[in-house]
Amino acid sequence: MVNFWKGDVFRLDWLGYINEQLYRTLLGLFLVWIIAVVAYEAVGEMPNRSVIFSTCLISCGTYEYFRFGWRGWETIEDMIFFVVYGVGGTMITFTG
Repeated sequence: MVNFWKGDVFRLDWLGYINEQLYRTLLGLFLVWIIAVVAYEAVGEMPNRSVIFSTCLISCGTYEYFRFGWRGWETIEDMIFFVVYGVGGTMITFTG
């Protein structure tokens, strides 16, 4: 988190931030693919998009909370990149 009172604004690691959020977005894309393939192989049809979205949202929230704890806006931002951009961006491109 940036502390404006200590002058951290000019020492931000922009490349690290972009790398982390790109990683979360691609991880969301990969998780959608894994869930869809496993469900198709197990049941024989693609799962509903709301089931995939809910599964990814719950798993991301649980992981973030138990791994890092509640960090306020940073936790919400990480979940937005993973769930909205990674998972939601992937699921909006296909119909099942």
